[in-house]
Amino acid sequence: MKEKPSRRWLIALPILCAVAIAAFMAAYILAWGWEDTSALQAKLDSLKDQALADWVLEELGTAPAGQGGHGVFLSVSNVETRAEVFSATGATPEAAWGAAQEKALRAFRRSGKTPNWVRADLVYISNSVDAAALVQSIEAAGPGNFRYGIALDPKFDTALLESELNAWGAYTTDCLNLEALNHCLKSKGRGEWKALPEEVRVFQCAAWLCDDGDTVRRLNASGQGYGNRQVERVDGSYALALVLDSSSSLAGMLGEDGGFSPGSYAGTGQPLEAVSLAGQARALEALVFAYTLTGDQGLEDRLGKCAENLAQAEFQGTGELAKAAGALALYQGVFAAGEKEASCQALGEELLKRSGNATGAEAGQAIYGLSRLYGLLREESLLEGAKALAKELMGQSLSGQERDWVVLGLNALTAAAPENPNYYAYILEQAGYALESREGRTGAQQLALLAAAWDAYARMEDHGGKAEGFDLEALKQGAAEAALEQSNNFCYPEQAMYMAEPEKAAGAFMAREDRFRISPEVLGENIGAFGLYWQNYQRMMEEEE
Repeated sequence: MKEKPSRRWLIALPILCAVAIAAFMAAYILAWGWEDTSALQAKLDSLKDQALADWVLEELGTAPAGQGGHGVFLSVSNVETRAEVFSATGATPEAAWGAAQEKALRAFRRSGKTPNWVRADLVYISNSVDAAALVQSIEAAGPGNFRYGIALDPKFDTALLESELNAWGAYTTDCLNLEALNHCLKSKGRGEWKALPEEVRVFQCAAWLCDDGDTVRRLNASGQGYGNRQVERVDGSYALALVLDSSSSLAGMLGEDGGFSPGSYAGTGQPLEAVSLAGQARALEALVFAYTLTGDQGLEDRLGKCAENLAQAEFQGTGELAKAAGALALYQGVFAAGEKEASCQALGEELLKRSGNATGAEAGQAIYGLSRLYGLLREESLLEGAKALAKELMGQSLSGQERDWVVLGLNALTAAAPENPNYYAYILEQAGYALESREGRTGAQQLALLAAAWDAYARMEDHGGKAEGFDLEALKQGAAEAALEQSNNFCYPEQAMYMAEPEKAAGAFMAREDRFRISPEVLGENIGAFGLYWQNYQRMMEEEE
């Protein structure tokens, strides 16, 4: 009898099917992921409650994104890498939101990243501009300050937020940089443009941020603070918080060997060159000031090594030497309890020799360094040297930057020799000029100058002086405005999320006009300015905090 063929394949078939299904499911999970997106969904829901509130919908109108109708951008960052931005358009804000949200959830369902910071931007105004008008507008705004997103097509299919474009350096001094624009597009997996279209659509958004504590903050939709959280006034408490946060960032840049990491252009992550001696001195001074506020003992050894490095450095100019002398005098005053450190004495002798030939800004810096050293060492030759420079400089015709350094130097001199009314008169006179014209100062420089004038005014009053005819209210208002303006250069999460390394950028001051440069010198300058503003705020504003 012929044997029947084996039927064992019938037994194996269910097993083979199960294996095939398991392999398919494994491949699906690897390709598409089943990651939990509930955290992102919760943040999006919180944002939606505010971004699509009735009053917002009324303000948006019918088609703020032109042919695109309504435009929504959802930016999501895990703080470690640059934010992913998901955009969509629709006939209604709800439709655009739904489409953008689905893109975001799908991407995070695959990646499993933690959505620490989530930001929602809704287009509320847009206009078509030709290439020539765009160049003029960018040039008028200045580097880093053209505060508009750009759609490269009328339907907003290729649209980029202002924060993205500025972070990538797409807005240079006088043009839209095609290379930087393409780098931004490439990071999103989009095709490059060989040439810019003859006409683009510029736009601005109303925006909200949901931070890592699930707090939703409304962001500015216009003005210098566009894209940053809404702050009505920088009072003393707020200034102190900025100082402490940025000091923490600066401390993170100080190595165990007492050297500072140079920092970077935060938008692109491009590293900076080595920190100058003047920059190291400014940063040391800021961290010593921060230490007096926090008592952070973890800083002590590193600050000591930094001070030792500076004391042994070879200084190329009087300004470098003067800044180092001021920083080391402050360091010794805090950590050596007034001991007459030999390194400070040596710096003082050298600074006296060099200051005889110093002019302009370097002479103003020398007054600062000599006055600080006198406060520590109490050697009359240092004080007399500072006074002689001050007398000479106050009678000269100086440029804006030179006068600014004379003001900062004289303010330090009034702490050592508070009895001379001419110093106060000069400081307040220059503050009056500064209130009328910025003369090319950065925001940090303007705040530093006006805060120094506050400091001097208070000291003058303490020693019986009067400022007849001086408009103190104008100084108060001007300083408050400068502080508010400069607070926009603090890297909040809503800006940091678009930088190359968001976690490093957050909590630091940056030079927005210089490609979002974050460096020890930038941090030191801002900590010094806001620190002086904070120290005198309560008295000058005559109010309880």
